[in-house]
Amino acid sequence: MDNNKKQEDFHNKIALYYNTYVKKEIFDYYISVRVKQIIKSIGSKSSKDLVMMDGACGSGELAFALSKHFKKVVGMDLSENMINLCKSRYEDISNLEYKKQDILNLDSWKNKFDLICCTDLHHLCGKQNVKKFLETAKKALKKDGILFITDTNMGNLIVSKVVNKINKKFHAGNEIYLTKKEIESLLDKTNYNITNSYYFGLCPSFSPKSLIPFFDSLGNLISKTPLEKISVNFYIVSKSR
Repeated sequence: MDNNKKQEDFHNKIALYYNTYVKKEIFDYYISVRVKQIIKSIGSKSSKDLVMMDGACGSGELAFALSKHFKKVVGMDLSENMINLCKSRYEDISNLEYKKQDILNLDSWKNKFDLICCTDLHHLCGKQNVKKFLETAKKALKKDGILFITDTNMGNLIVSKVVNKINKKFHAGNEIYLTKKEIESLLDKTNYNITNSYYFGLCPSFSPKSLIPFFDSLGNLISKTPLEKISVNFYIVSKSR
């Protein structure tokens, strides 16, 4: 099975279960964190003037949350089941659009976006596809456009155990996960300049709701202190050269 087909089949399978293997309060917590990080990544620019794309948008929560801050948001996913789920949840929002689109081929979107985010790069299913995405994202970005990417930190042993369990259920391999250093190397090879890069988050999926503020404060600390073995995620902000 080729990588694209593997990617599409994987996410068609999990579309109906996408928000069930992580507690809702934790899922909502990470959405709010990512919105803040993405807005921070644009610096002095006004988000209300910017058009952005959410690549591999999944069930659409992040794109919806971002639509409250940006001029226009286009959520894209290869899975038709995911896109149908998005459209059923978020209708009649004038500046929000969901498209079934292979984000490894954005030729028809040349120079359309001020910012592109992909928050869970492993959804692209492996190094070869990540490289393709980085290359085609450059074409879709406007001059001085920003690429914002995050992924799961498999260097955290607790996180890796949870991920292994999920992958076993949906028949995905751990080869779909890249380390922060591997992604940084690919960004360099595809002519991006990294402007910010660090580990973040200490809020595991099994945490009770009452502990979220505690983990939130630790997450703020860890954003300043990159500790690979205990953080849950990492993010990288870059611009094309």
